Amino acid sequence: MCYNEGILQAYLDGEVSRWRAARIDRHLARCPRCRRLAATLQENEASVTSCLERYAAAAGAEGTPEAWRQFSSRFLTASTNEKGASGMRSKKLWAAVAAAAALVVAFSFGPVRGLAGEFLNIFRVERFQVINITRQDMAQIERVLERGGTIDLASFGRVYVEGRESERTVTLAEAQQAVDFPVRLPSRLPAGYGLRELHLVVPPEVSFSLQVENVNAFLRSLGATHLLPADLEGRTFTIKGYPAIV
Repeated sequence: MCYNEGILQAYLDGEVSRWRAARIDRHLARCPRCRRLAATLQENEASVTSCLERYAAAAGAEGTPEAWRQFSSRFLTASTNEKGASGMRSKKLWAAVAAAAALVVAFSFGPVRGLAGEFLNIFRVERFQVINITRQDMAQIERVLERGGTIDLASFGRVYVEGRESERTVTLAEAQQAVDFPVRLPSRLPAGYGLRELHLVVPPEVSFSLQVENVNAFLRSLGATHLLPADLEGRTFTIKGYPAIV
């Protein structure tokens, strides 16, 4: 079974576990289709990198090389593709938040300001809000998402990750037994293609205990009109993910 674009991008970004990276390595060694897709993703990244480096050179004239270096080294490889598994989506969510904060800094410089209007029109962005996330914060979040534990959101509350995301190879019968929906496979495939393996992904359970007043104040600063109910203060609510077959 071939990997989709999102999983391959996560692999290239170094955002999959070591054992899964080893599995993808073995798959790429025997799958021309996935090797071609991975090569295309790398070419796209190189093209984006080249464009951003030109903007970095122009912005450097205004005394910003260090800010750009930190931005490019930490967020250049962050993908906007959905990664499929819930653990990947969580990591990408935090990366996107941090990247958005970095763009606020970038848009304050002359060479980049000229592109701001087009950027905002394309994505229909009305407002940016700077959120301070340090390298230590990102490392803590990654550890918790991989192993389980607690993420301290300072004045916003806490996030508890129960357990860790698991993945294992299963048969079609095992896959069907693990989920409450029919597992459907293509009835017709081109010559040379066929089912090689199925993976059962079980996401962790995530609970939130928020300081509602502070969260609502932050939402108001973004222009939000729909706020969290006040009676959520001091309560813990849980999001349970469902097993997925990939």
